[in-house]
Parts: sequence; C-alpha cells; structure tokens
Amino acid sequence: MTSQVAIFNLNGIAVASDTVSTSRSDKGSKTTNNAEKIYPLGEGHLVVALHFGGTGLNDLNHQFHFNRWRESLGKPLPTLEDYLNDYVEWSTKNRLHSDESENVEVIAIIYDHVEELLRRTQKDIENASSENAPANFTDFLFQRLSFHTKAGLDYLKELPKIKGITLESAKQTIADRKIDVKKVFFDAAKQFWAFDNLIKLPANIAKLLSQSASLSLTVDQPLFWDSSLVFVGYGTKESFGSSIQVRVRSIIDNRLIYSRGEVQTIEPGRGQSRISAFAQSDAINSFVQGYNWDIMSEVTWAIRNRGREVLPDAITDEYLEKIADATQEYIEGHSWKFYISPMLNQIASMNLFSMSELARTLVGLQATSSEAKDGPASVGGLIEVLTIDRTNGVQWRSKLP
Repeated sequence: MTSQVAIFNLNGIAVASDTVSTSRSDKGSKTTNNAEKIYPLGEGHLVVALHFGGTGLNDLNHQFHFNRWRESLGKPLPTLEDYLNDYVEWSTKNRLHSDESENVEVIAIIYDHVEELLRRTQKDIENASSENAPANFTDFLFQRLSFHTKAGLDYLKELPKIKGITLESAKQTIADRKIDVKKVFFDAAKQFWAFDNLIKLPANIAKLLSQSASLSLTVDQPLFWDSSLVFVGYGTKESFGSSIQVRVRSIIDNRLIYSRGEVQTIEPGRGQSRISAFAQSDAINSFVQGYNWDIMSEVTWAIRNRGREVLPDAITDEYLEKIADATQEYIEGHSWKFYISPMLNQIASMNLFSMSELARTLVGLQATSSEAKDGPASVGGLIEVLTIDRTNGVQWRSKLP
C-alpha cells in the first residue's frame, strides 16, 4: 500500500509520499523500502505525478514507462489537463510493450469477471441445505451459473465506461487475438470444486459469457492491478495549483485504457486551501475530520441494530434509521465547523515550509497507524516531500539519495 498527500493554498503546493512498496503472492505479502513514488517532470515543468497502486503496465514497470514519456516533453504545457492528454497520446504513439503482454491483459480482465461468477455459483451450492439439495446436481449448477452470468452481464451494462476502448473495438480485439472465452472459463473453474467434473457449457451460458467478455473490457471498475497517477501542479496558463487523478489499467491495441477524475483546483472566492489524500488515508482523514470513519459507521450501525434491544416496544426501525442519519449529519457538521474549516483557514496562510512539514506529518500519521495495526506495515520508510510554486518551481525538501 501507499500513503500520499497534496496540500494546496494560493501560494503553492506541498506533496508528500511514503517509500514502502508492498508486493503480494499466494504465500502472503512482502514490503520493501526505498520506492520512489513522486515523479517530477524535469526542469521548467511545474508538475509532478504521484504514483500508487499497481507497479506494472503491460509487464513494464510503470515508473519506466512514465519516465520515457517525461523524456519526450519539451516546453511546459498550458494546463495540467494538457499534461494528462499528452501522456495518453504519447502512450498510443510510442510502443514499448509486446503483443503478448496485450493478450495477457485482455485475458486477465475477462478472467477476473468469470472468476467472480464462479465464486458466487459455488457459494450457492455450498449454501444449499441437505433438506433442499437439488436432485440433479448438474442441473442446479447450471441454473445458478446461468443466473449469476445473466446478473453479471446486467451489472456490467450499468457500469460507466472506461476511456480508450469501445464495445465494438473490444469485440474486434477478442476476435483478432483469437481469445477463447470458453478456455478462460474452464481455466478459472479449476479453482472451484463445484466445477470439477464440468466438461461442456450449455449454449445459452456460453453466449452470455461471450457478451460479458467484450463488455468487461470496456467498463470502469477498479481491478487490483490498476495503477494510479495524480498529476499535481501548474500549467503555464494556470495561476493556482490543481490536481487530476487517473487510474490506468492497460495498453490494448496501442491505446491507453484509463479512467480519470475531474480537475480539482483552488482559487480566490472558491476555497483558498485544500488537502487531498491518496491511496491509504484513513488515519489522515481521521486527523483532519476529528473522527474515525470506521467508528462513525459502527456508531450508526449500533443505533440502527441495537436500539430495539434498549427500547423494544417504544421505537420503530424507521425512527432508528432517522436517529442514525441525524447523528451522522450532526457529527459531520461539527467536524466541519470545529476541525476541517479551522485547519483549512490555517493552511490558507501557511508558507511553503510549513505546508511541507504538515504534509510530512500527515503521511507520518498514516505510517504510525499502519505500524499499530495487525499484519505487516504497508506504509512507512523515508517520507519524500517537495513543494511547487510559480516563483521557485519544484523544490525537494526530503528525498531518497
């Protein structure tokens, strides 16, 4: 995991990131130190990128891929959005990966969807009690698989679309690359005992799987290998700092497959400061808000589910729901008035050194929280910090050697 923060006021920006990298395998997770996650763009450019999530892009190290784009940059660009657009366009025109890596990406996306269908189907089998166990196991298996495959297709149809690929191009990609969706299904099914003796799929399920396969390539839903980039800084025509968060999936048919958020900025009269935390940020948010969101959820859950035990005959579920909602609304209002707003007011008047120290402290809080929890610490190491402003440019305050 990773923890990163960007703090903005009208004078400049402070950026901080931990330097621990976590890798996972079937045998568990492993953390390593000294991972650079802040990428400056070079002399003259008042923009950096924060990187978290997956470290690879079509089997390329994402930092390697990003740095090759960085080398292509000439003069600074007018807006932060222009930097993102240039990266997307460059990724399309400059091929560093192989055809085989694209095949792996396509199959992995389809496999991820199929695996979930199989998992849900097997769970139905496991939950079938001995009293209502089906007389014909195979018929019941196909009935539940058909149900979940149809539900999965409907679910995909409702999701927003990811950028870089259309449904027609996805169908063409599967056809041109001769991706065998049935083979993907049977490869995934090897994980699930309920499908041990399955050798053939009914035609209706195979058709649904084929439709789901192409659609799964086009939808915007997080996958565990996605990489995220946050572009932070100033274009030449921008007086105040801003950021754009981008989630990158793969390169398929030489097109970058990605989704993006809106440009987040500050300006006089519309917020003079901002704190943006990325990746692992529960401790940061708790400090800024004055409460822990997990505890808030547990409190409102207790009101909804334990209130009847205290007053079994005096209150209805509807009233408990209203009390829980009103409690959360009150705490959020209190948080804004006494915690968030005063902090943002203070940040608005800070100089860059003070902002950099605050950024370092916030990531340090997340690292301390990670150390205190069960399991390996997933945030830590040296905290890299830099500042950006239009007068002095990008200045490192703390950096790996």
